[in-house]
Amino acid sequence: MAKKGRMEEIYLMAAYLVSSSMIKLATIRKCKLSATLLLRLKSKQSGLVTIQMTQHPISTCPWCDFVGFFALTIKNRKLEELLNESDGMLPKVYLSRTDRPSLLEPVKLYDARVLPYGPRKHKLAFWIAQGVTKFYIYVHSMAPEVNALLWVYEKSAEVDVERVNWAPLPTTGDILDDNDPNLRIYRTEVVTSINDCVLRSRGHTRYLVSSDLDEIIVARKEASLLKMLDKE
Repeated sequence: MAKKGRMEEIYLMAAYLVSSSMIKLATIRKCKLSATLLLRLKSKQSGLVTIQMTQHPISTCPWCDFVGFFALTIKNRKLEELLNESDGMLPKVYLSRTDRPSLLEPVKLYDARVLPYGPRKHKLAFWIAQGVTKFYIYVHSMAPEVNALLWVYEKSAEVDVERVNWAPLPTTGDILDDNDPNLRIYRTEVVTSINDCVLRSRGHTRYLVSSDLDEIIVARKEASLLKMLDKE
């Protein structure tokens, strides 16, 4: 899921290309960390392009030490030029810091642009009976029985199931509880996972529902939820 590496107290989740001029970065980081982030991009046609990111770190956080954090690239002409010359191939992305510019931590870049026309890869409504064709399952921990049931759906030709690893943040060696970020994070950052799902499905879905497995949405009319939403 995340990688800490040499970034120190910044766990990289993913980067999302949300438009032809903007990339949104999802991280979990220490609340009071004020280091300015830099995004460096590289394609086959060009060298490294450095883009500064806008960010507003939390200065006071009484209930935890780590929190979900999103940063946006500042509008940059070189970024637009790089994306236009890439011939449909996404550039390689690295995260750096202004105080340590030599650090280059690779980040997975997802294409989350919304296409104005043309078919989408998936039609997402809610559950198979309601018209679902795509599930994003955020996995933190799972019983063997749940894993076995999920595996059955993964083998089905009717729906597409994608597991997203939302496991505990990585640590190195024997770490004390006082230094373990997994014991100092707010509710495993559920809100961040929801926002990550919105970005991950962006441009590929008609409708998106964020729900626990024990939550049910029932349409009052004699129609599926998908048909009701299309009609409205």
